Amino acid sequence: MRRYTVYGGSFDPVHCGHISLVERAVALGYDVIMVPAFRHAFGKASVPLEQHVCKCELPLQACQLQGHAQVGAIERTLGQASYTHVYT
Repeated sequence: MRRYTVYGGSFDPVHCGHISLVERAVALGYDVIMVPAFRHAFGKASVPLEQHVCKCELPLQACQLQGHAQVGAIERTLGQASYTHVYT
C-alpha cells in the first residue's frame, strides 16, 4: 500500500529546506504531494499559481524526485487564501 503526505506552503521561493523535507519523506517511504498556495496567506505579493507549480516541479525534477513526489494545484479551485493547520 502506498503512503502519501501532503506538503502545503507558499514555496516562494522553493529552497533547500523544502526539498530536504521532500527527500526525507521519500526516504521514509512516502509519496509526496506538494501543494503551492494560490495566494499567500498573509497578503504577501506572489506570482500566479501556474508559476508556483513550475517553480516546485523544477527542483523535484533536478533532484530526480518526480517518481515519488508531485505538485498538486488543487488550490486553483479555491480562489482565496487558505491556511495549513498542524495537529499533533
